[in-house]
Amino acid sequence: ANAMAFAADSGTADGTNAGATKELGEPAHAGAEGGASIWYRWTAGRSGQAVFSTCGSGIDTVLAVYTGTAVGSLTQIGASAVDCGDGSGVSFRASAGAEYNVAVDGQAGETGSTHLEWFQRPTNDDRADAASISGDTGTVDSSNRYGSLEPNEPGPGGPGGASVWFRWTAPS
Repeated sequence: ANAMAFAADSGTADGTNAGATKELGEPAHAGAEGGASIWYRWTAGRSGQAVFSTCGSGIDTVLAVYTGTAVGSLTQIGASAVDCGDGSGVSFRASAGAEYNVAVDGQAGETGSTHLEWFQRPTNDDRADAASISGDTGTVDSSNRYGSLEPNEPGPGGPGGASVWFRWTAPS
């Protein structure tokens, strides 16, 4: 009920779960009992792939994302207990205007500093969602920030990769 709310496509939130408790009816996040959860509420500004991560936290975290309005009747969208050392990560397809509840807890009730990062991938991150461009000539201002590689996509420029896609049909 007292979750910190945010609506930006990307950002970070640093905090602590020291002194936090588990609410009556609260689920076990990522299958871990935890016991010191803090909550965030995010409203997606657009549809697309969203990523939440607690990498960089000072404790071993568990992370879970839910939809729903009451703690006892939440629907889990994704959960993770291990992703980047002691941090966790969740990726899911968000719907524009939908509200998501994000729980950060300490593994086995551990408490300390937490770091939450979230972002949405570019709308043309996947080949199937390539942005249409047209004309004999032109330019497009775009960014591949938060882009990713699809399964089996060759990595442009080496490992890692952050591709975005465009589709052009020759007019003549």
